[in-house]
Amino acid sequence: MTDFSDSLGASASLDLAEAKHEAKLQVSLQAGLTALKQRDYPKAIAELSDCEASLDAATRLKAQMGLIKAYVRTEQVQAAALLAQPLCDHANPQVQRWAKQTLGELTGSELPESELPESELPPSSNDTTGFVPLNPKPPGSASRPKPRTRKPVESAMVSANVAAVEATHSETIWRNAGRIQKWNSLGAVDASGLWALQAGSLVLLFWLSKTLLRSAFGLWNEFSIAVSNVISTLRFILPTEIGLPLLLLLLILASASPWLMQLILQRAYGLQSLKLSQLENLSPESARILRRVCKQQSIPVPDMGRLPTAAPIIFSYGYLPRHARIAVSQGLLDQLNDDETATLFAAELAHIRYWDFGALSAMTLIAQIPYLVYWQVANWGDRWNNPIFKTLAVIASSIGYGLFRLLRLPGLWLSRVRLYYSDRLATDLTGNPNGLTRALLKVAAGTAQQMQQQTEPLLESFESLAPVGYRSSLASGIYRGDAALFNWDCHSPYRRWLQLNNSHPPLGERLALLMQYAQQWRLPPEVELSKPSRAKPTRRLLLQGAPFFGILFGAFSALLLWAAGQIATQLRWFELSWLATDQSVFWACCLLGFGIGLFLRINAFYPDIKRANLVDFNLPQLLSDPQRLPLDSLPMQIQGKLVGQAGLQNWLYRDLMLQTPTGLIRLHYTSQLGWLSDLFPKQQRPTELIGRMVTVTGWFRRGATPWIDLERIQIQSGRSLLSHHPIGSTVLAAAAVLLAVYLILRGGG
Repeated sequence: MTDFSDSLGASASLDLAEAKHEAKLQVSLQAGLTALKQRDYPKAIAELSDCEASLDAATRLKAQMGLIKAYVRTEQVQAAALLAQPLCDHANPQVQRWAKQTLGELTGSELPESELPESELPPSSNDTTGFVPLNPKPPGSASRPKPRTRKPVESAMVSANVAAVEATHSETIWRNAGRIQKWNSLGAVDASGLWALQAGSLVLLFWLSKTLLRSAFGLWNEFSIAVSNVISTLRFILPTEIGLPLLLLLLILASASPWLMQLILQRAYGLQSLKLSQLENLSPESARILRRVCKQQSIPVPDMGRLPTAAPIIFSYGYLPRHARIAVSQGLLDQLNDDETATLFAAELAHIRYWDFGALSAMTLIAQIPYLVYWQVANWGDRWNNPIFKTLAVIASSIGYGLFRLLRLPGLWLSRVRLYYSDRLATDLTGNPNGLTRALLKVAAGTAQQMQQQTEPLLESFESLAPVGYRSSLASGIYRGDAALFNWDCHSPYRRWLQLNNSHPPLGERLALLMQYAQQWRLPPEVELSKPSRAKPTRRLLLQGAPFFGILFGAFSALLLWAAGQIATQLRWFELSWLATDQSVFWACCLLGFGIGLFLRINAFYPDIKRANLVDFNLPQLLSDPQRLPLDSLPMQIQGKLVGQAGLQNWLYRDLMLQTPTGLIRLHYTSQLGWLSDLFPKQQRPTELIGRMVTVTGWFRRGATPWIDLERIQIQSGRSLLSHHPIGSTVLAAAAVLLAVYLILRGGG
């Protein structure tokens, strides 16, 4: 494995102190890159030099490339050449070629332009990437400047700018559309629907928690009875009537949520206190907004904390407005302008005003418990070579992560809906819909940039509270000024169905509403987006959701059978009266519906992949088509760098991504028998290839979060890892049908 993957493997076993140190280096990296952009080269050199001690190779690479550019700008040619020399042997061919090109320019032996790849040619004057030549041609001239002789240092500056695409993506062209100074309110909003949704979400959380605990206790009781029958030991039976104790426990957790969340953020993520006077130095408008709005609402200014991470994130938590707290990351304060930061603080005040922060932070806190088990047990398991301990850690951490994913479900609808309310009120409080638009886009871009290495636990565990979801950031984070990227978000007739498992609505739809507010105030729009459409989905949605519609059809069939059993009981047809009391009929019908629906979808989902039907991978174009469904399986073969978490945290491949020239894309990998077989040790896993250049073959799918179902991962030596989605889906469908048949034959329940 490469140094990069070795570094990732080592980082999985870092203790808490080392993890905090790495987080501080990430902040230094972001501060250095920001200083580089602002031409503060001494600060950039100081910050980036610290990052060369990072254990993470990707962080070191970005710091080294930034340092080379800073040294070139300050005419420290020898220092730049010394840094560029080792990169000439880098495992990444693009980095290697750039280093050789830069070194050649520094020494005066520049490669001819004809030998450069397209990505390294001098950019055109109308290039939408945002990288422009130092001396661009005036408007009306040819789109590509003619080859010209450049001084070695000046040439290195241009190449360093182009190479920054590898480290920080291309720059976005912002219109910097203005804000209104005096404005009329957008009008009052009836929030009764939001409050009803909060109550319903809490009830659903209670029901789900009760169901999970009763099922777990029931399984334990059956196991205890079976063991006692074999070896004659005492039975340890757990109570299954746990409604009242569970309700009291949830109320206690909700009441203690401000302090418990604070403790988790401090211990696990390094949260530090942030005073209002400190915020005033970093973002004066944010401090003014906090003072003004809190005075109007007669509540104290929320306590604030700063998270030492480069990922841009902000969220509020607590249960009453007087106990509200706001956490903001250093990355957000560094990457956003003052007015943009203020709009996000105003959005958090909107959550506090509508009280939705209380319900959602309580649900987030409850989901944190299994997530922390998953995270800590996985880190513990990485320290062991004993296969028994490692297997136990895999099973325990996998159960913890599965419970986290289940417990987040009750809050997803609330998490999506509340953002429409907060966006509107934040706009009303600041008069700056364009600023909020830029803020959301910059948060998405910064999150996507941070995920070029792996998904931080903070981004995943607190996603429901964040202004932009980390999953959707992979798609919206590649925005570079072309609003066509959000066509799917605004006009897809399937977007409401496909976002059911997402914590955030499509970002393009939110931006379109913000642009409507700007139009209402006669402001020029930051992004040209049309009004979201409400076209009805076609019948293709039925095939797309066949397994899930099958569950609904099965549940409806079970209700009809129960009704038939009731009628049979009244008519004394005892041969059929058992249907009225047999709960296994319900689960059997649901499983049958799921299995049959999955069988119906397999052929359409996994067409044959041939060289003749391969589609070119251009992520912005693939994302913009509003009629595309995951059912539209586009066969593709793509080269890029495999990124994601290493170690037991990624044992089931939940965090596999491919870094391509046009953006990051999620990868789904499965073994022949699905996730059950992935729990146990295997000869080779995709996570062992993290950090390497690979060629992936699979099916591209456009949903609320785009992804690729893998067929094959191949490294440069020719060795391949096969993924088995068609086989895995067939096995899953067959298992569901067989289990349904077993439940029917067993009866009872």
